[in-house]
Amino acid sequence: MRPSHMIVLVLILVLLFGASKLPDLARSLGQSVKILRKDLRDLQDEDDPKPAQVCAPQDSAQQAAPQAAAMNPPVAAPSPTQPQQSAMPTNSAGGELK
Repeated sequence: MRPSHMIVLVLILVLLFGASKLPDLARSLGQSVKILRKDLRDLQDEDDPKPAQVCAPQDSAQQAAPQAAAMNPPVAAPSPTQPQQSAMPTNSAGGELK
């Protein structure tokens, strides 16, 4: 909006409501906007669940590491020296069956 449009709008408001009513109207409009913003913020807080506490205290984290290692021993990878089995069956001469 241009500044001239704003001036015309203010003059029309003064003529319609009177100069004494404008501060009350502005005050009630401001309170309405404040309430609307508060309600919107509350709705957003309800939609976004608060993240769980990720950081554990130092003592329990240090105790949990040895217990987890004892419960889950490392698994050895298959050795590469074992021959790979073919998906196709072979005959005794080593050729593939058809």
